[in-house]
Amino acid sequence: MTHPFDQSTIIAQWPKHHCFTIGDSLAGGLFCSGQTSAGKSSAVLKYTVMGMLQADYALVFLTVKREDAAQYLRWAKEAGRECDVVFFDASGRHRFNFLEWEAQRDDGAGKVINITALLYDIARAVAGGAGAEGHASGDARFFDGVLHLFLTVLVALAIASGEEMSVPLLRRLADGAAKNLTELHSREWKENSPHSALLTRLSEAEASMDANARADLAEIFTFFTSTWPALSDRTKSIVDIMWSRLVQPFMFAPLRDAFTTYSTVTPDQAFEEGKIVIVDLPAQLGLAYRMGGLIWKICFQTAALRRVNRTGQPLRPACLVMDEAQNFLQGPGITGGGDAAFAAVSRSSAASMIILLQNLPLMRSAMGDDDACRALLGNLTTKIACANSDAETNRFFSELVGSRWIDVTTRNVGQSLGRSGDDSHLNGGSSRTPQKRAWIEPEAFNELMRGGPAFGHRVSAIVHRGTMFDQGDGEPPAPFLKLVFNQLR
Repeated sequence: MTHPFDQSTIIAQWPKHHCFTIGDSLAGGLFCSGQTSAGKSSAVLKYTVMGMLQADYALVFLTVKREDAAQYLRWAKEAGRECDVVFFDASGRHRFNFLEWEAQRDDGAGKVINITALLYDIARAVAGGAGAEGHASGDARFFDGVLHLFLTVLVALAIASGEEMSVPLLRRLADGAAKNLTELHSREWKENSPHSALLTRLSEAEASMDANARADLAEIFTFFTSTWPALSDRTKSIVDIMWSRLVQPFMFAPLRDAFTTYSTVTPDQAFEEGKIVIVDLPAQLGLAYRMGGLIWKICFQTAALRRVNRTGQPLRPACLVMDEAQNFLQGPGITGGGDAAFAAVSRSSAASMIILLQNLPLMRSAMGDDDACRALLGNLTTKIACANSDAETNRFFSELVGSRWIDVTTRNVGQSLGRSGDDSHLNGGSSRTPQKRAWIEPEAFNELMRGGPAFGHRVSAIVHRGTMFDQGDGEPPAPFLKLVFNQLR
């Protein structure tokens, strides 16, 4: 008997006996581009997601527009999955303390390094710096490095404290650190600072610690009693600003309750229980809401890649859905190669992404450089083009589909006159020569159906996934397939 999560399971039927299977969806993921109102969401995304819902996928939806969450809920209801929906919004009814979640990992991984990396990647994503580090000035790289060092030792101190890991804890410990050598040696700081009291308590407990804990403690003491106080005021001020930029949003609604207290839902729970997490924090409402989406995205990827199959049966497929994905895409970060690296290896974890946006310039702008953009596109095996007026995007899909050799017939006709000019003769001929032509010219993507009443609510799109499609009707196979969706289905 075939397991329900077998990779041959069909989740969407395509024309001419072609289909989209679980295995296809897990090959990196799906990328779809098209201009506004071209049918990306109402046709391509809906058709694909409905298949995933019916196949019992775990899904995490990020939102950009206010109406997105209601749309995803309707789809879940249509698929009979309403009971699996978890609304993660600004109300605080569901919460996710992502730092404590990371701290509770029991797989033997280094907590300090992993929690620091998680924080650092969020900071870079929010700042829009992911993928752009190589273009930063020497000063920017220096301060970035000091911030990373500061975060690492701060996280180590928080773990050593024995308290539950949270952003407010990190902020309290950071604010209490001695700002200079004079303050460090002052009686007032030693007697009144909670930071000083914690260092004293840890020092007294050192004798009962194992070798690793003592080594960690030595690094903590070296940094907070020597390295940090001795740095120049300018350096500390700039790092303080960078640190505040990261943590300040968590001190206010909606992030304070949603991400700094306790957890009612986590990515692992979504995978194990087949939850549909709708992150109803629309990015268009501002930076704090976008940060919420980024946290869920980064943690989804982190959790997915650590999934372990202990049963021998196929894992439940999990998919991260990002419409208007330019709000959430990342180039390489400290934890690895960002979205491109995730797409490259996620298949073995039965995880994938759906990425929708208008055009390639938007993707490049979001990811920071061309290399990151190309790497991600190369790892998203299924690519779908809807109607588009962006010339660069249309050229990309035309070149992606490729060219073919066709025989072109050339005819010529001439007239010759006799010597006297009284008679003439027509003569002509034809020749056939092979010429290389694009399967689809870039201009053709402008002519795809865009849905709505003007097109009978039909949306047409071109799909490419690196294989030849049987075209039927006696036509030769081609490296693309034309899809037509009915928006009213």
